[in-house]
Amino acid sequence: FRRVLFRSSYCDAPSGLDLIQRLKHAVVNRVPSVAISGYVASCFKARSTVIQNPYDAELFVRRSDPPTRQLIFVGRLVSEKGVDVLLRALAELKQREIRPRLTIVGAGPELAGLELLGRELGIGDQVLFAGAHSPAETAELLRDHRILVVSSRYREPFGVVALEGIGCGCVVAGSNG
Repeated sequence: FRRVLFRSSYCDAPSGLDLIQRLKHAVVNRVPSVAISGYVASCFKARSTVIQNPYDAELFVRRSDPPTRQLIFVGRLVSEKGVDVLLRALAELKQREIRPRLTIVGAGPELAGLELLGRELGIGDQVLFAGAHSPAETAELLRDHRILVVSSRYREPFGVVALEGIGCGCVVAGSNG
């Protein structure tokens, strides 16, 4: 290897027999690497060049009229993104007579399971699974919402979607990762 690029967070130290994580650490600790943030670069012994993820400041901009929708999630529908946690939180709010609407933008292997979970929790009428969208369509959807929820279960290495939401005028509510 001459140079390795890491887009996801590999900062968690390997534990147990996690051979994939051990291999990642073995490689990145021995070769120069490109990391997407100073945080990711600081997790490894080898020298890293930081090249941050691109953010289109001309596309993700706020507009003058106020948003009309409440909550939005944008991301891959995979377990580490914590969409199930978000759905369970909506169910708890519903028990308190608080019923915000949520738009979920994205696709992934957990789509069917998340749709089922929403129905089982009795919040199916509050949640719109909008599917994957182009960056321009995603920017428009973000501008239509007040709050972007980033419910990740893991430490996000560089939250591009949070920057995009802020650029479009959303308040970002995120996990501590």
